Amino acid sequence: VVDAYEVNSDPLVLTGSHNWSNAAENINDENTLIIHDADIAALFKAEFEKRWGAFPVATHTGFTPALSVYPNPAGQHATLKGLGATTGHWQLVNAFGQVIQTGSWDNTLELTLDLAPLVPGYYVITLRSEHGIAGIPIQKI
Repeated sequence: VVDAYEVNSDPLVLTGSHNWSNAAENINDENTLIIHDADIAALFKAEFEKRWGAFPVATHTGFTPALSVYPNPAGQHATLKGLGATTGHWQLVNAFGQVIQTGSWDNTLELTLDLAPLVPGYYVITLRSEHGIAGIPIQKI
């Protein structure tokens, strides 16, 4: 995926069965697709980041196992569910480790985050309370 979120730069996707070897080039029946489409590039990038985010993040948690975020991937808003009757602070961090948004909650089971101002990409929501710390990956599309 090249320049997935830079729509003015001809975003593209290279995909197919070609494995960039001599055999693929000269012997095997392999294919390469080059797709010049900003929407498809964004979808491929979102799927890659979703799978990359599936690797566990370091957590120490007393949070309920039902802690989740939906929808994920998300568009304009995302809702954290399962916070429990507690208070705490949250922050949204981008793939570069930059804190993008912060906030807190007070004895609520759900918290809705406004993702509208964010560029599409991979983020981690970090939650801190007296029960511990948890990180939840989220994809903004």
